[in-house]
Amino acid sequence: MSFFSGWKDKFFTGNSTLYDILKQEVKHEFKEIDHINISSETLAIIENVNRDRLDMFTQFEHKEGYHLYLFGDMERETFDPMNTVVGKQRELHQNFINVLLNGTEYLIKQPVIAYYNSLNKLNKLHIVLPDKPVNRNGKVTIIGIGDIRGKLSEEDGSYYFRAE
Repeated sequence: MSFFSGWKDKFFTGNSTLYDILKQEVKHEFKEIDHINISSETLAIIENVNRDRLDMFTQFEHKEGYHLYLFGDMERETFDPMNTVVGKQRELHQNFINVLLNGTEYLIKQPVIAYYNSLNKLNKLHIVLPDKPVNRNGKVTIIGIGDIRGKLSEEDGSYYFRAE
């Protein structure tokens, strides 16, 4: 049994998607949905999920260690989407993130909050380190990440790094 003849030719020789072809061929009247009722149970679940996400960010921000904030134009190269918590203009990468900074790729194999302007364009990273970053000869050495050229400053127990 054939749904309608000629669909294969249209699909394989034309530029239309299968969805476009089906939309043209199938006579279906589209009914606009005026209103969708959302149950109080659904709203409670959404509220709990959002609260849990916020709690994960808060726990990270209060984690013991040396808080390092990296500023600069960075690009996210790779990450683990299954272990990433998304918030407003930020993501908590729980396992790793690979970023491009100053033309060099850096693999950060620990939890990090990435702040972004657009999908892969980052403007800030927040990392909690077990050891203080070391400033030497215009480069900052970050244990587990490597040497990055830039300026490091300390304020109120937190470290701020600006890439050059």
